Amino acid sequence: AALSLGCSSTMRVLAGHEAGNETDDDGCGDGEFPCWHRCMNITEGETATDCENQGLELLCVTQVDEQRFLWDNTHNAIFFPGCA
Repeated sequence: AALSLGCSSTMRVLAGHEAGNETDDDGCGDGEFPCWHRCMNITEGETATDCENQGLELLCVTQVDEQRFLWDNTHNAIFFPGCA
């Protein structure tokens, strides 16, 4: 039987992308950030420049209450691009 995979128009799967292996050519378009093996849209107010202005960095994170945690290479869709 054939296996079918699909992605919404706002996400593209990134083959071989792993945390900590960021390059300038990450395969994502303008306004996107590689997070959880896919290109995700960057939220307004959380661009790389916004993060730098706060002394933070744009990373793949999850949030519990007010605390953010970095992506740990787990297969869990709760991660998103955000300042940390």
